[in-house]
Amino acid sequence: MAPFSHVLAMTLTLCIPHLTLVILAHRNDNFTKECAPSRCSEEGPVVRYPFRLDSRAPHCGYGNFVLSCSGNNTILRLPSSGEYNVTSIDYRFCYLTITRYSWTPCPWRNIGIPNLTGSPFSDIYNYLDVTWLDCPTVLTSISNDVAGPISCLSTKGRFTYVTINYTPIWNVPTNCTKTNTSYAFYASDLQEFGTRPQAELYWNDDVINCSACEEKGHHCESNLETRKSFCSVKDSHVGLIAGISSGVLSILLLGGFTFYIIHQSNKKKNIHRKVEHFLRRYRVMNPTRYTYDDLKKITNKFKRKLGYGRFGTVYKGELMSGIPVAVKILDRSSGDGEAFVNEVATIGRIHHVNVVCILGFCSEGGTRALVYEFMENGSLDNYISRGNRTPKFSFAEMLTVVMGIAEGMEYLHQGCDQRILHFDIKPHNILLDHSFTPKISDFGVSKLCPRDQSYVTISAARGTMGYLAPEMYSRNFGMVSYKSDVYSFGMLILEMISGRKNIDPLQGGGQNEVFFPEWIYDQLAPDGKKLCLSSGMENDEEIMQKLAIVALWCIQWSPENRPSMTRVVQMLGEELKNLQMPPKPFMSS
Repeated sequence: MAPFSHVLAMTLTLCIPHLTLVILAHRNDNFTKECAPSRCSEEGPVVRYPFRLDSRAPHCGYGNFVLSCSGNNTILRLPSSGEYNVTSIDYRFCYLTITRYSWTPCPWRNIGIPNLTGSPFSDIYNYLDVTWLDCPTVLTSISNDVAGPISCLSTKGRFTYVTINYTPIWNVPTNCTKTNTSYAFYASDLQEFGTRPQAELYWNDDVINCSACEEKGHHCESNLETRKSFCSVKDSHVGLIAGISSGVLSILLLGGFTFYIIHQSNKKKNIHRKVEHFLRRYRVMNPTRYTYDDLKKITNKFKRKLGYGRFGTVYKGELMSGIPVAVKILDRSSGDGEAFVNEVATIGRIHHVNVVCILGFCSEGGTRALVYEFMENGSLDNYISRGNRTPKFSFAEMLTVVMGIAEGMEYLHQGCDQRILHFDIKPHNILLDHSFTPKISDFGVSKLCPRDQSYVTISAARGTMGYLAPEMYSRNFGMVSYKSDVYSFGMLILEMISGRKNIDPLQGGGQNEVFFPEWIYDQLAPDGKKLCLSSGMENDEEIMQKLAIVALWCIQWSPENRPSMTRVVQMLGEELKNLQMPPKPFMSS
């Protein structure tokens, strides 16, 4: 586009909002009377847009951001969890702090994470998984991993303490025993244990999109027909002046350029503030924070490049202790910090032998990096036989690797307090350590959701072509859920046993290309007990048959027909004779 066209486009972009302000300015007086900020008590939080009290008109708030007053308390009703008392609202960082509305003398008997199903909030940043310790005496010396005693839970001759679930066994006092009960406790660390249990619920300001409006001194209200926010001018004279001034080209160009510079600067500052706020709230996981100079020393000035991932370049490094590490420098174009926050928030809470471990991070200026344990044998992609490449795994070894990946995915789906959906399972994202133990990596597009929530909403397809489940393209095939990861896992197995690269049936390939899962299905005899593959691997035919059958179950076209990862682990451990042949899972069936 020519420079003049840029100027014309900028002029029109600036004129239209100003003229809109003139039309909407007359609405301001009524809004000020109906929707003025309010509170339930002098000590209570200010209630303003996007929130409204239930006594106010619907256009005063956004959607179901509705609060109510009960005496001097400000009450939030969550559809699946009941009533909570709102103690504060931070409109700048978009979160509110809540406590249980029904208070008991011993609140630790009623600890639990609110079920946010059906609400516009999320709470992924700030909780601990803890377990009670039963001790016969008061502990005179305890580590930072243990807190207590908790008087209201202790009895005569028995003292109750609390510890984080993943505390090493050697840090647990020898005369104490862990109970079988685990809880989710809202806190940054155990030093906060002893304060009243509370939670921070976040909302997505990008959906409401009101920050820029309020920064100009105006206010937002809701259009009840479109269910969207719009900016209402604070003063009709201001709107009129803005409309007239929009005709002056020189002022518009100068103002447009200045606005663009300020907007970009504020955007970078806002991203930095959000990332820093997240890191402060997430310090409980204790990954080491490195400076950019530290990373240069660790990687010897980024001398050895290991590869390139979805969001950045990976380098090999070595800590001062001599431990080898992998350092991923995230691209500056990788969104608003979402990939960085996703990886730290997701991997930081996972402790499983088949999931890669994060050791540290860097957030300095525009640079963001993640430090992982080094995987000596690289990615699984390097060990798949393709073309004339010699196979590097026997089928027995392949089954062990597949079982490890399945157990890691089962933990992500069922073993954590919140379900973790990876959305990018493929050979490149499976790393192998020195003993070829597989570890799932790259959580940049992952999503967290409550364990009792069957489906999730995504704005666009996530993952890699060839491994994406059909429902990721179109909801006509079903809803996106943890079963979408199961599909990707099935495609990964088929690629491992066949050595053929995936061709996506929904994206289309050449006319002579065959959707290779369909090709494998056609290799199976009617009894499902023979499979002829020219992969160069002649041994362990029974294992090959089992892997093929499990994979074909995983890639069933309908998500409802796919097994869960728990069932997949069971199938991989069963004998071949106990497995049923799945129906043909393709469009041609």
